[in-house]
Amino acid sequence: MGSRIAYVTGFNPSLNPRLAKSADVVSRLGHDVDVYFPIVNAGRAAEDFEIAENAGWSARPYFDWRRPGQRFSARMVRRFGSAMCQLGRDSFMALGYGLLTGLLPKLSALRKYDLVICHQEVGLWVAARLRQATRTWVDLEDWYSRDLLPEAHRGRPVGLLDRLERHALTNATVCSTTTHAMAKAMHEVYGGELPEVVYNSFPRAKGPEGEATDHQGAVRFHWFSQTIGPGRGLETVADAMNLV
Repeated sequence: MGSRIAYVTGFNPSLNPRLAKSADVVSRLGHDVDVYFPIVNAGRAAEDFEIAENAGWSARPYFDWRRPGQRFSARMVRRFGSAMCQLGRDSFMALGYGLLTGLLPKLSALRKYDLVICHQEVGLWVAARLRQATRTWVDLEDWYSRDLLPEAHRGRPVGLLDRLERHALTNATVCSTTTHAMAKAMHEVYGGELPEVVYNSFPRAKGPEGEATDHQGAVRFHWFSQTIGPGRGLETVADAMNLV
């Protein structure tokens, strides 16, 4: 018999492929999987539920942007949280939509799962709130407290994120991230356990004999992201390409 496993994230699963792929695999291994998420992008809601149905896990939205009452209250709460941050008082309410009225009441239910897998900034906060009540796996897709350009930090609870990241590395049952470089850097800053590394990329194509094939000619680079622009690392990649 499989375990009861919950995922928690701060965005639509259809726009969070790392979470969706993980939930798909865990569900197909025979575990009972529930995914708690906010419907922030209303246009992708139908796709969220279609992905869940096809993969066999349960979609459990704790916030729905399509509902005017929820949308209004969540916008006011997040605006208040951002204002608090600008005044030097970090607030969890600035981390996402629906946390106060939607996700906070779900914490008691989350404590009953065998494992809670936490994604994005909201997941960091949930893992810290659960403490030792249940086992947690925190997946750090980014170094959130040091992400983005300095001008984008206005209204973000950067200090809170830093404390939550430290808590994840020193208290979570499992902590994972996307690269060995980030795992090593975060471990040097926060201590705790060295995060496991789960890449976003896929293995290289296999040849007829099952061996990885090497491409001939020019080196090719592929950038896959929801965001493109300053501060994403593209400038460094472009500079480095001239040295290859």
